[in-house]
Amino acid sequence: MLKLNYTDVGLYMERTMTNPELLIAQRVLLAMRLGRSLHIESGRASFLLPVDIPELEGLEMALQREYGSVVTLIAVDEEFVEVGISGSWIAEDKDAHEGCSWR
Repeated sequence: MLKLNYTDVGLYMERTMTNPELLIAQRVLLAMRLGRSLHIESGRASFLLPVDIPELEGLEMALQREYGSVVTLIAVDEEFVEVGISGSWIAEDKDAHEGCSWR
């Protein structure tokens, strides 16, 4: 599973071995115990990468091998590619600009 964290200081991506459904269930339980609101919806996250990074070709092959059609890499222009990931968006409310996207 890939986990993307969008925060006010940027984007952080990590690979975890946790099942997405289990992770969402744990977040729901935590929010309930803390009396906090939680918004969960299916969606798509995307971010840009420069085309001139040496690891881009290897990243593209690894993403296709591991995640198939869930992750896409599309050329935006001569300088950037867009990485798109289908998954679940989790945030404190539906209009939040910070949250996590999992797949």
